[in-house]
Amino acid sequence: MLPVPRLIPPRRSRYVRASARFLVATLSLLLVHPAGVAAQPSIREFPLLSPTSSPQNIVSGPDGNLWFTEYDGNRIGRITPNGTVTEFTIPTATSQPNGITSGPDGNLWFTERQRNRIGRITPSGTITEFQLPRSGNRPVGITEGPDGNLWFTEFDGNRIGRISPVGQLAEFMLPNPVSGPASVVTGPDHKVWFAEFDGGRIGVITTAGAITEFPLSDAGSQPSGMTLGPDDAVWFTEQHTGRIGRITPDGTIKEYALFRSGSRPVGMTLGLDGNLWFVERNANRIAQISTTGVIAEFPIPTTNSLPVSIATGPDGRFWFTEFGANQIGRANPMPPPCPGDCDGSQTVTPDELLTLINIVRNSRPLADCDVGDVNHDGRITGDELMLALAASLNNCREP
Repeated sequence: MLPVPRLIPPRRSRYVRASARFLVATLSLLLVHPAGVAAQPSIREFPLLSPTSSPQNIVSGPDGNLWFTEYDGNRIGRITPNGTVTEFTIPTATSQPNGITSGPDGNLWFTERQRNRIGRITPSGTITEFQLPRSGNRPVGITEGPDGNLWFTEFDGNRIGRISPVGQLAEFMLPNPVSGPASVVTGPDHKVWFAEFDGGRIGVITTAGAITEFPLSDAGSQPSGMTLGPDDAVWFTEQHTGRIGRITPDGTIKEYALFRSGSRPVGMTLGLDGNLWFVERNANRIAQISTTGVIAEFPIPTTNSLPVSIATGPDGRFWFTEFGANQIGRANPMPPPCPGDCDGSQTVTPDELLTLINIVRNSRPLADCDVGDVNHDGRITGDELMLALAASLNNCREP
C-alpha cells in the first residue's frame, strides 16, 4: 500500500484525510482493473454528388443547414442535418470558391479565388457575383464583420477587403509585403482579425482600416484557420509548426504543440462544449483543445481524406470537409467531462486521482485538473474526491 500519513497536511479536515486514504487504497485495484478506453465522437461521412468536387470550407447557414464551397467542382453545396446534399453551380467557370460565411443579410457569402470575385448565394440558391477592382488578388477567407459588412482576405493582393451587403467595395493594403492573409474572423474587440500565412503574423484591422500586426514565435509557422474562443481570445492553427495558437486583444500570444509536428492543423471552430475543435489535414483527424490547452485527437474513418474545414452545426454536431475524399463528415459531440477526468479522455486514471490528491495538499495547482472542482468554488473537497473515485470505477458512467 502507498504511504498516506503525509499526503494531507494536518490542517485539512478528517473527512478529507479519510477520503484520500480510501482513494490511495484503491489505486492498486485500479491498476489491475483500469478504466475503459477513451471515448470518441461517432463520425459519419456523406459522399458528394461528384467525385471531383474537392470541398473546401464549411459554415453553418441561417437556414439550419451547413453550406460549403466545392473548390474544383465550382459549386456551392448545402447539406441538411440528416445528410441530404444539394449543389448550386457558380455562373463563372473555374472560379475556385474558397471561403464561405453567413452574412448579416440572411445570405451566404463566399470568395472566388481564381476569378477575383466575391459571391453571394441566397438560401434558395440564387447567386450574385461582385468583381474585385484588381486582377490576381485571389480572395480566400471571409467573415461577417462587426459593422454589418463582409470582410475578406486577398492572399496574393496582400490586402484586407470589405464589401457591403449591396456590393460596395473597399480595400486596405497590409504594411508588410508578401504577407499572404488567409483566414479572417471578427474578434471580441469589434475588430477584424486575420492570419498572415506567408508572413507568420496575426493581424487586426479596425473598421476604419487601421492595421496592427503581431509576429509569431516562428516566421514560418503558417497561421491558418481562426475562430473566436469562449475566453475572449482569438484561436488559430499553425500548419507548418503543428501548433494551436491563442491571441488576446492586447496581442498576447500563447502556443500549444500538437502530438505530431507534421499534422498540419487547418480549419477551426468553437464547439458548444466550450472547446476549440479543428481538423488535421495530414494526420487525418479531427481534434479538440480546451482553453487550458488539453488536446485530444480522433481519427477520421476514411484514410487520406485531407480534412480542411470544420463548423459547428445548430444542433451542436461538428461538420467538416474532406477535400481528398469528396465527402462531408459529421461528428457527434463528445460527452461532457466527468469529475477527475483531467485530460478529457472520458476515463479517470490512477495518475489523475493522485493529481487530485496533490491538488488538495497544495502541491499541484487546481489548473492541473480543474474538472475535479465540480462545484466551481476554486478548490477540491472530500466529496469531489469521492465523485472522482466513483467516476473511475464506473468508467465515467453514472453509478
